[in-house]
Amino acid sequence: MDYRGELQRIPHDEWRAYLTAHSGLPGPRGNLELADAVTAVATREQILELASLDDEYLRFCGTQALGRLLAEDPTDASIRGMLHSRASEPLWRVCEAVARALQVVGDAAPSILAAIAADWITHPDPSVRRARRRLRTATPEDPGTAGGRSAPLQPRHGLDPRDPAHRPPGRRLT
Repeated sequence: MDYRGELQRIPHDEWRAYLTAHSGLPGPRGNLELADAVTAVATREQILELASLDDEYLRFCGTQALGRLLAEDPTDASIRGMLHSRASEPLWRVCEAVARALQVVGDAAPSILAAIAADWITHPDPSVRRARRRLRTATPEDPGTAGGRSAPLQPRHGLDPRDPAHRPPGRRLT
């Protein structure tokens, strides 16, 4: 299904209902393809709204999309702070969304991801340290767990870091 196209066609005030209806929940897996589409097409305002909601799937989508906002503006301390606080949330899907958000950052700005990982690896909160480890072991088939195997990060959000429209200002590929 073309979730990006659907999200671009429907009015913004209908997104919550659409995301909830297509979330795959209740059930064992949330709709990751839809969350990737949200990351690719949502506005800053939509992302911040979704990330602040109590609904687990909507919060998951918004939290994952925070990675795009941080990739677009690596100096945004408020977005870094939101990701940091979400890493220790009791909702496990939201914690997984943090790892996916960091993958978005890593795809677009590896040096920013490295700085975040360096900060988080020694954090006193074990949940924050686990978020950093989930990033290292996530696989496209089963994000957050790779059976103890390290897997390379795979872009799953639909953004191409080689595309200047998806690179932070001033960032050049060498």
